[in-house]
Amino acid sequence: MNIGSLIVLLKLFEGGKVSPDVVGPQQFESTCYRVDGKLTFACWQKYRDPGGSYLDYQDYLKEN
Repeated sequence: MNIGSLIVLLKLFEGGKVSPDVVGPQQFESTCYRVDGKLTFACWQKYRDPGGSYLDYQDYLKEN
């Protein structure tokens, strides 16, 4: 079982919302996730949008 599957299972047992970022095939470090399942700013900038600004990151956090 990879770390992504484990995170999804933990989120389901906690009753939390599972983000598409967690379910995807990407393999991120375990420190990349916030409590709500979204990527942290540093990991978002590193993996999702290397040229993105903090305002772009705020838009990412507002997405459902």
